[in-house]
Amino acid sequence: MRIALVLTQRRDSGNWDPAGYAAAQVIAERYGFALNVIEDVSFDQSAEVFSDQARSGAELVIGHASDYAEPMVEVARDFPGTKFGIFSYITSTGDLLNVAGWTVSWNEVEFLTGVVAGLASQNRHMGTIRGVELVPAEFALGNLIKGARFVSPEIKVEVEHIADWNDLEGARSATHRLADLGVDVVYPAADSADAAVQAACEELGLLTFGEYLDEGAKHPAAIITSFLVNEQRAYDEMGEMLAADDWRPGIRTMNAATGDIRFTQFRNVSDDLPRRFEEIYRDVASGTISIGA
Repeated sequence: MRIALVLTQRRDSGNWDPAGYAAAQVIAERYGFALNVIEDVSFDQSAEVFSDQARSGAELVIGHASDYAEPMVEVARDFPGTKFGIFSYITSTGDLLNVAGWTVSWNEVEFLTGVVAGLASQNRHMGTIRGVELVPAEFALGNLIKGARFVSPEIKVEVEHIADWNDLEGARSATHRLADLGVDVVYPAADSADAAVQAACEELGLLTFGEYLDEGAKHPAAIITSFLVNEQRAYDEMGEMLAADDWRPGIRTMNAATGDIRFTQFRNVSDDLPRRFEEIYRDVASGTISIGA
């Protein structure tokens, strides 16, 4: 069987696409799938790419980005014999029998990351550097601020946007601007450009985060923790359903309650911070603290 993985950037660029590529490689090896990877596909190009892969005989087409969801559903209507899977965020599969989606609660991710930043900031002043203004990332931004103020009500939050996910110089400059404002913790939400934020934070003596992969070893003096979303669980389900000819459409939720949002070992913070964070994490997972999907 042939599966096609569609990425917004390169499989070895930044942290978002490498995590998806690694998950796809696992199922390709496990089930003997032939894996075709199509890289650097913008959202406006995606419908054409999805159609091309379906026409070429791919049994499963995977889109590794939330903004692929709408064009994927439209293409799937025209190719009922092809399975389509979307990872990250989707609100509707159009009731199509050949579409399955895995939706991460980015609101919980950002709330919990905000909690860590709020606890870690000694200056009560944090910042975030964002890539392209996309749903659900911008919708989740309010929960980053909410999480920081949950533990530090007086904290100031600065927001910087850069040109695109590859704007390394923009990310570096934005980090320096935040440092000049007195920010001491920076949350990067810019995928490939995160690397420039992390490097600048280490250079400037600021604290920051890793995303999608355990990135602590890259900048050990700067990274507090890396958040992980469980790509592997989603991809394993896709592979299992395809291999067993038991495709089950619909949307699966991935959040703290399902164990699909986790944080790696904490560094560069007080010994008390991980304990306080875990208490809040458990309350989010149990629903005692309600964040929303």
